[in-house]
Amino acid sequence: ENLDQYLRDGIRLAIGMGRKSAMAGIWWGGGKGVIAYSEENDIVGENRKQLMLAYGDFLTSLKGCYVAAEDAGMHVKDLDIVYQRSRYLTCISPSLGGSGNPSVPTAMGIVCAMEGVLSFL
Repeated sequence: ENLDQYLRDGIRLAIGMGRKSAMAGIWWGGGKGVIAYSEENDIVGENRKQLMLAYGDFLTSLKGCYVAAEDAGMHVKDLDIVYQRSRYLTCISPSLGGSGNPSVPTAMGIVCAMEGVLSFL
């Protein structure tokens, strides 16, 4: 993928996030962080750590206009590193005072929504 595709995908995802938030009556939403890299330059080890620290610096520079979270390709252990440089994130490890991986509560919410729809029908 090229940078244009990353940007287009990020904008598409951000629009979807904004719509979900609006439908839920939440005033915030609509942001999406995208870190572009190539498979030839896979980000592992010290390189990944340095990238996460730089991402933390970037988040801090936004002064709360964007709050990062765990998502595809971004794991709780990554966010723990980002947390060393920024407080504008969620889903850090419970040992650091966060909620950890949101996948299970999210899945439970989806099941509850599906049950609600079935009971409505």
